Amino acid sequence: MSLESGLRDYVLADKAVKAIIGDKFFPHEAPQDVEEPFLVYRLGDAEEPRTLTGARVSRKRTYEIICCETSFDGADELRAAVRNAIGGEESVGVETDLAGIDVIMFWSEHPERYDHISGPDRPRHSVALELVVLVK
Repeated sequence: MSLESGLRDYVLADKAVKAIIGDKFFPHEAPQDVEEPFLVYRLGDAEEPRTLTGARVSRKRTYEIICCETSFDGADELRAAVRNAIGGEESVGVETDLAGIDVIMFWSEHPERYDHISGPDRPRHSVALELVVLVK
């Protein structure tokens, strides 16, 4: 099991998130025919700091989690549920196990990004969150 699938399982284990999206949490992009609400996650950045001797100190992964809904209020509700599932609004570090990998997760200091995308008969609102995962 990968770090990404562990992250997906961790978020979907939260009852509030699960009640909103069911199992609709996709890597990279959602299928064309999926109905909102849903989540998408993407690996944004990966770093592996090393000592002067070349030994790896840790691994850092930054993920973008995108909350998609047909209304602004719905997207914001999903955003709040996802944030609460991982440490809450204050971005305190959460130490846990993702797929057998010990990690610390916290929310990035970057501001959340709100977008509105309108199709011919399908409005979509989204909120992008940035999650940092440090592998111990």
